[in-house]
Amino acid sequence: MKTNSERPVAETITNAMLTTDEVAALKLILAEELEVQTDQLQPAAHLKADLNVDSLDLVSIVVRVEERFNVTVSDEQAEAVQTVEDLCETLAKALGRAPR
Repeated sequence: MKTNSERPVAETITNAMLTTDEVAALKLILAEELEVQTDQLQPAAHLKADLNVDSLDLVSIVVRVEERFNVTVSDEQAEAVQTVEDLCETLAKALGRAPR
């Protein structure tokens, strides 16, 4: 059985109640902003330590997510995002599909 850190990001995002199209769009945003391959976007990947995300990168990612999905992510929510999985859960919450 795969552990959470071994599950592909699409599986985790789907579990966070996002559609396949939303999963693809989120992965595209992350891959473009971080200039990484999508296989590097594992759920447990730490944005700062593993993917070298700085505060400006995070702001850019959040802005693109907000624009693409027509949602609002508060500063507090954005600051709490530490991993790819956290971003998935934040998006699901913003879309009203996950417990707050």
